[in-house]
Amino acid sequence: MGLRGRFVSVAAGWVTLVTAVLVAVPLTLRDRLPDPLAVHWGPSGGPDGSAPFTVALVAWTAVWLLIGGG
Repeated sequence: MGLRGRFVSVAAGWVTLVTAVLVAVPLTLRDRLPDPLAVHWGPSGGPDGSAPFTVALVAWTAVWLLIGGG
């Protein structure tokens, strides 16, 4: 396996690990999180957008997979 193959393997492992953590932590703390969750913040730092827990979790995971997979 060449250098590129090792890099791809490590990158895929990293994306998989981070994705698992991004899904596991909110699921573990679900009973402590508000519903709906703030998903967007305005220039003042206050939340100005919200989504149900499931939608927020799926969106965060999809965004990470797009970033990590790129």
